[in-house]
Amino acid sequence: KKILALSTGAVMVGATVLGASAANLNEYPAPWVQNGRFNGLIVVGDNPGTSPADVLGAIDIATTLQFATRVPVRGVQSTGGKTSTFSAVGEAWQVENLEVSERGTGVSESISDVDNEIGSKEMGILLADGTLQSYDGDYDYKQKLFFDKDHANGTTDIGKSRTVVFAERNNVKYEDDYPDASSTDLFFYIQSGDQIVRYVLDFEGSADSKVTNLEEDVGMGSKLLNFEAQQIEILGKTWDIIEADAINSVGDPGVYAGVTLTLVGGARYERLSEGETDTYTVAAGKEYVVTVDQVSQGKARFIVNGDLTRRSIREGDTYNLPDGSILGVEEVYYEPFKDGEKRVNFYIGVNKMELRDNDLNDDESSHSLSISDTDLDSVDVTIKGSVDNEEAEIESIEINFKADDSIFLPAEPEMYLSDQLEDPEILLGAFDIRYAGLESVSMEPVSIKRLADDQYGLEFTDGNGNEVRVPLLYAEGEKLRLGNNKNDEKLVLHETQVISVEDYFVISGVESNEYERETFVVKYDRNTRNKLRFKVEGGDTYELEYKTDISTSSDAMIATLEVGDHSYGVYAVRSSVLTEDNFNIKVNLNGDDILTSRPADDTAIPITTNAGAQITVELPGIAGNYYSSTGASAGPVIVTIAQSMGYDLDDTNPTPVGLSITVDSGDLKADVYTNTTGDAVAEYVFELLGNDDEVTYTSLGARVVLDGSRSPPTLTMDFPTEQRLAQVFLIPSGVQIIDSGGDEPSETGAVGLYETTPISVGTAVLASEVRDIRAQNAIVVGGPCANKAAAELMDNPQPCGKDFTPNTALIRLFEHPNGNVAMLVAGYDAIDTRRAARVVAEYETWQGTNQFSGMDLTITGTSFTNIQVSSN
Repeated sequence: KKILALSTGAVMVGATVLGASAANLNEYPAPWVQNGRFNGLIVVGDNPGTSPADVLGAIDIATTLQFATRVPVRGVQSTGGKTSTFSAVGEAWQVENLEVSERGTGVSESISDVDNEIGSKEMGILLADGTLQSYDGDYDYKQKLFFDKDHANGTTDIGKSRTVVFAERNNVKYEDDYPDASSTDLFFYIQSGDQIVRYVLDFEGSADSKVTNLEEDVGMGSKLLNFEAQQIEILGKTWDIIEADAINSVGDPGVYAGVTLTLVGGARYERLSEGETDTYTVAAGKEYVVTVDQVSQGKARFIVNGDLTRRSIREGDTYNLPDGSILGVEEVYYEPFKDGEKRVNFYIGVNKMELRDNDLNDDESSHSLSISDTDLDSVDVTIKGSVDNEEAEIESIEINFKADDSIFLPAEPEMYLSDQLEDPEILLGAFDIRYAGLESVSMEPVSIKRLADDQYGLEFTDGNGNEVRVPLLYAEGEKLRLGNNKNDEKLVLHETQVISVEDYFVISGVESNEYERETFVVKYDRNTRNKLRFKVEGGDTYELEYKTDISTSSDAMIATLEVGDHSYGVYAVRSSVLTEDNFNIKVNLNGDDILTSRPADDTAIPITTNAGAQITVELPGIAGNYYSSTGASAGPVIVTIAQSMGYDLDDTNPTPVGLSITVDSGDLKADVYTNTTGDAVAEYVFELLGNDDEVTYTSLGARVVLDGSRSPPTLTMDFPTEQRLAQVFLIPSGVQIIDSGGDEPSETGAVGLYETTPISVGTAVLASEVRDIRAQNAIVVGGPCANKAAAELMDNPQPCGKDFTPNTALIRLFEHPNGNVAMLVAGYDAIDTRRAARVVAEYETWQGTNQFSGMDLTITGTSFTNIQVSSN
């Protein structure tokens, strides 16, 4: 390994190549921007006489490069013909078709019920396919996230985890950090200890390594050298494998059965000789002043930010700095004779991760994930494959993330799942979850409303979209009557029931889908001069001429009432005198042209609202729920609001909810009522909001409020015109979720928003800070007189400005044998350099005219508006 590294270094030092290659300005901003991330350095000169104009030119280039790092949103799709009002700025995956869970009814839907796994198709950056490149070959792998099946948690009445449910929160950290937040709300919920998600890195076949002992003390383990000093992508982050070991089985110390992989992420690799000092800025923006204090055989000691490490650090070992970052030694070069080489290759980074499994042959986890030498009890690691004393085969690496506290994530801006974890580090700084509330759809109120101590009314929207208010029932002594107690106005829901003048009756069509029926409330206004007069509540008045030359020895149809799309027969009641005013009638309430004649066959006409809610009124104990001839019942009267199967994505009706109404000493009493299945009653769990309102949600997304401020209570349902789904996003850390405000899906069904990855602090450097301009992609601003990196690229011309003439600059690519590319942006003077930098910053304009292409351009001009670009 040492010989290979030295040979590569020798080739790199001697390389200066200019000529035909794959690099081309028409591909800019590649290779400096790849997969939405900046990859390289921007180098400005620090020789005496360097102009600030060079710096301004570098800023112009960096500004447009920052914009170029944006990548389109992936996976935020329109659902069911609707577009989420919230979208992700960046790569994101939205859970599709996730319904609200109902508490108490058994209707509970978790992410695992609608999605089991996602991969690179859904999140092409976070879960990108990858390759582990090793000394013996390349091993391709895929990354996936799994949502394993949830179980209803027996320790809470909330039900499954990874659901959206209306509940009262119970999370100490949340309460401490957000004391003013609502304690009762719709939350994305995960029970403490339950799975968040399970990550799997799955090799195509297996990644293999020989087992080799390099240590004198065999008890320290055996090395898997094929994996060491290699890189692997895990959840969108690059990790360097600094150690890979086979480990002994607990049951048989002489046999290797497990594996430990030690990785570092966000590391910066450097090398210093004994006594040298340099300053480094890592990806997290932290700055470290590092001195190699002493180098000896196989180890080195450092001074970091003025603090001497407490011990020397051996090759392959790491040291925890006071701020939690990692200092590690990769290799030590030590020649013991005078003036011999004493150099150390080291890395300084922000994270160290240990993946360990004692037995690769089982599916169980034996160890928690370790981050910076701290075990995370809520994250389990499982490595599958096989290992013995000769060879290790790793088939997959699994990390099972679990909640370390109960999660109650509200739809609050800037609030993410990590905010409620006791240890946000368990998510590896890689991903997060955001709940953005329910989809925005139009709502329709339905209310069983208290009008007085002894009177209920009903409010809903009828088939014409008109708001309707109708008397529902009242108390008369210890009996219940449908209608109005003040004017003795009945509410008629049965075809066998007689309708008198001033009574209300309900008509509803006979479509096969009962939730699409048009319902209207009609008042029998009067009957005079051979005309029947009906008034549709909230609508028109109808006057119908009726037949008088028919026998009324039985109920006889005398007219037809046409409302909406249906006709309803009007019948004179048996023995009516048709020449008298205001005789009683019956109506074919469902428009099927058949007037029901027997009470036992006569069920109440359901009231279907304009949006599809179905209100039923039942009088238990009376055959067919028939409203008796006396118009009264001992009760209870059960009024329920059912919700449309047509809008429920699981083709299962949400649980109906309503009131069971009784009478006590002339006053109405009511309790919440839901459906009965066998001997079990499913009852919604309502949460008290502190103002006498108790609230629950149905799986259709309907909000139900029980107002108990007065007796009897009022029950109101905000009924959605189409199902309101929960908006839950899984996102890379740092991605934002915003309100897009859009109502229409785009042509592709995806929201056209982008993620912009910040260019890291420390990307812009002085030329004197660059040891090897070929070791990375670079954009070098300024000519060889001001910038020693430019001089190196141009083979140190003498005199330094010999290749430039007044009002002239060049943009030139240099491709190195290792594949890295440098761009030189330099002019005769500082203004010429800045003019060339402006061309680079406005590359899209010049690419559009095919002038920004090739490897070598000349830029001429006398101002920023007078610019000519030509190829060399």
